[in-house]
Amino acid sequence: MLPGSCDQAAKAEGDPRKALGSTSPEREPPGTAAPTATTPTVGDLTALRGGRDRLLPVGEVAAKLGVCTATVYRLCERGDLLHVRVINSIRVRPRDLAAFVAAAGAQNGR
Repeated sequence: MLPGSCDQAAKAEGDPRKALGSTSPEREPPGTAAPTATTPTVGDLTALRGGRDRLLPVGEVAAKLGVCTATVYRLCERGDLLHVRVINSIRVRPRDLAAFVAAAGAQNGR
């Protein structure tokens, strides 16, 4: 055994987790993370079914803005366009798209 090895340190301390430097707290149960700006609400999830306030997929947002989908993903990543993540897909609320268009128009002096 090498001097200063983990096994030797664990024996000296009596707790192998301390020897490995593991001080992580206990894991929280699933579903207890604090909500963020992209956390969908119950209303958002209901809107997935369709209707006037349904969530817009990236392709539809890109078509409305006249840009490619990569641009929409980049806008979402930078935080310029508010969005909702539903599992592994990005959706945009119609009111958030309208606010983005209005803000972009105001910036461009339109």
